[in-house]
Amino acid sequence: MMNKQSELVFPHPKMIVFQVALKAISEHPKMKIKNYDEAQGFINASVGISALSWGEKVIVNIKQLEPNSTSLSINSGSHYALVDWGKNRKNTEELVRLITGGLPATPTGVITDETNTRQCANCGNSLLDDAKFCVQCGKAQPASEPQSHFCRSCGSKIEQDNPFCASCGAKQ
Repeated sequence: MMNKQSELVFPHPKMIVFQVALKAISEHPKMKIKNYDEAQGFINASVGISALSWGEKVIVNIKQLEPNSTSLSINSGSHYALVDWGKNRKNTEELVRLITGGLPATPTGVITDETNTRQCANCGNSLLDDAKFCVQCGKAQPASEPQSHFCRSCGSKIEQDNPFCASCGAKQ
């Protein structure tokens, strides 16, 4: 079995890295999630048979190192082939790109929980604000409320998506 392994460390809590990794795998055009466990920090996925591969088994392990430091390892191995023709490497690199691109640019120690996380409506598990499903119980989540901010000119409260202030008309 041919293997390709990548290990990374992110300045984010395990919960955020796990949810971004789960979303990245679900968005990868060739990967399918077989099972996962957020508490244990693993995701098992697979890639189907193609012209260049007999399929791959992809295992993602996520471990909390410190409160805002999480390691992520990806191990991709061919099911039956002695030669993988670079597919394991390509799929691993694409998954790393999707995960890295999906994480907040600012380390999460600077971002407050109230702006980036919320509780699952069913089981109370912590979720990213834009999560559509809970990674613990699988239940669909109601859409998060639009965030408010204040006008740069007059200080009035306005909804985040409004391009102009309703009080003074200033462009936001």
